[in-house]
Amino acid sequence: MGLSFYFKINGVAIFSKGSNYIPANIFPEKMNNKDVINYLLTSAKKVHMNTIRIWGGGVYESDDFYKICDKLGIMIWQDMMFACNMYPANEQFLETVRIEIKQQIRRLQHHPSIVLWAGNNENEAALRGNWYGTRNNFSFFASDYIALYVNTIKKIVSEEDKSRYYLVSSPTNGLKSEEENYIAENPYSGLYGDVHYYNYEVNSWSSIFFPWTRFASEYGLQSLPAYQTLQNALDENDLINFPSPALIHRQHLPLGYGFMLYQIESNLPVPLKPTVSDYVYLSQIVQARAMRIQTEWYRKHRNTLLKDGRGLTMGALYWQLNDVWQAPTWSSIDYDQRWKMLHYSAIDFFSPIIVVPELEISNNLTIYLVSDMLVDSEVICKIEIYSWESNIPLATYISDTILLKKNGAQLIMNKNYFNWLKSMTDKCGLNITQQIQSCFLHTKLYYNNLNTTEASPSNYLFPSSLNKIIGYKSPNILVSKIWQE
Repeated sequence: MGLSFYFKINGVAIFSKGSNYIPANIFPEKMNNKDVINYLLTSAKKVHMNTIRIWGGGVYESDDFYKICDKLGIMIWQDMMFACNMYPANEQFLETVRIEIKQQIRRLQHHPSIVLWAGNNENEAALRGNWYGTRNNFSFFASDYIALYVNTIKKIVSEEDKSRYYLVSSPTNGLKSEEENYIAENPYSGLYGDVHYYNYEVNSWSSIFFPWTRFASEYGLQSLPAYQTLQNALDENDLINFPSPALIHRQHLPLGYGFMLYQIESNLPVPLKPTVSDYVYLSQIVQARAMRIQTEWYRKHRNTLLKDGRGLTMGALYWQLNDVWQAPTWSSIDYDQRWKMLHYSAIDFFSPIIVVPELEISNNLTIYLVSDMLVDSEVICKIEIYSWESNIPLATYISDTILLKKNGAQLIMNKNYFNWLKSMTDKCGLNITQQIQSCFLHTKLYYNNLNTTEASPSNYLFPSSLNKIIGYKSPNILVSKIWQE
């Protein structure tokens, strides 16, 4: 049931790992700074990204951008520059579009990094969902939509570049949308195409509401940039209280700070009198953990097919890589080119091999292994049970040797968490509440035996939100040296 959505390179199905790219500066003369572009794309490569989506609300990037992606082996999903609006389709406008599309395809098509052309960002979904009050004149706007993205842009792409597929919109149901005259009844179907997902009103550390999709091409959560980055843009008086008028001015998501506080308070302990610096720290923790949980959820379900046909996810491109100014945004690298916690976390959750523990709503502990490698390997899974009172594990589980299958995901454990925990240790409490709040798991994969190379980064399962844990002691930490490689 449904259709697949993935890129196949040299006969190999690729799980797309990456993010969305926006202009690096609001000023055209500054957005093409080669050093900045190289830094951002190299930073993407360092955290194992293999795909960048150039968002249709920005610009066609400079030649240097595409050359660097060619060199780094980063695939580009290239939107045409139409986004989040209803565009006219009169002949005068269409003629300018024809010139634009021909010029850009002829300029860019020789770059091997480009793997997909897309007609627009979110305009199919906007038209079907009546985002801009078009319902009462739907047939008129639908006619303009088809005239622009199908009869004009699609036609030119097919003439100018027969080597790449053209996706009319994103999100879309792809070929299924075409069957429905290019405007699907539900452009967010989990059976076809790609999905954009944002839901700030539920706990972002829970997978309950994540979409079962073929390809997640946008998903994200806001955080504040580094405090030093804010200092470079605002007066100190603007950084005394949160949120100050200046910080409110820079928040462009309606109710954005309310959503941010909800996510923080749902998961983390908050100081009695939090400062702006505290909120920088807390918002980045929440964002990093949320994006890790969601990205790993997509990755671990690349081989999962539900009875209704959903699943087989083959892409995770979070929103967004970079920033256009110093503000609360969804980025993993802020405007001053400082990595947020999210970007550091991406080193782990985009790693070629990962182990993913989760406490399901059914109270089952599931452990998935994911490998992007093109050869099978033998690994051992180590699970350590810790209490919040000590850095010495209460118990350790070591699996038998596991055949880690190439280029896929596999379930290696699916057990009732509380029964399993009791079988391992009696030191996590007598009832379920105590067991959830007093203990957590640390997982890691090793090659062949525990004395050889680590196969995956560490991963953790926190059964409870961190503002409800018991037994935690304040650490006595002294930072003696900070350096950057």
